[in-house]
Amino acid sequence: MKKIFQLPAYVGIILKQNNNVFLVQRHNTDWACGSWNFPGGLLEENETLVAAARREAYKEMDVTIEPTDFMLIHVLHVHENEKNTQDIIGFYFMTEKWKQSPINKEPHRHQNAQWFDINNLPENITEHALLATESITNNKQYSENGWS
Repeated sequence: MKKIFQLPAYVGIILKQNNNVFLVQRHNTDWACGSWNFPGGLLEENETLVAAARREAYKEMDVTIEPTDFMLIHVLHVHENEKNTQDIIGFYFMTEKWKQSPINKEPHRHQNAQWFDINNLPENITEHALLATESITNNKQYSENGWS
């Protein structure tokens, strides 16, 4: 009998306001240090994807988002390689409704946090964030990264 493959999961949170998205610049991390990315984090045991997205949104940006205000817009299947630290699957949730103004609530992990026009993103943005951004601009709901 074949063993079932288990894959860790993460959520990415896309706050969208008009044509702008909120990004954090990573630092003191083992992946993509210095690069801009969407806030987010790993799914914890006994946690739904939406619960993880709500937790991470509050933990990283100090925003509260109602579960019904999230829309799953992109799934990213990542393969470990020279740029990716592990095989993992990402679920990107977008919202245009939240409470509080987003801030950098984790300065020990993010050296900066700010809004960017979706058509003028920073040069040092992660490939993962770019692929997720395609879901907004081109309605591309699934992509793969790191596979030959």
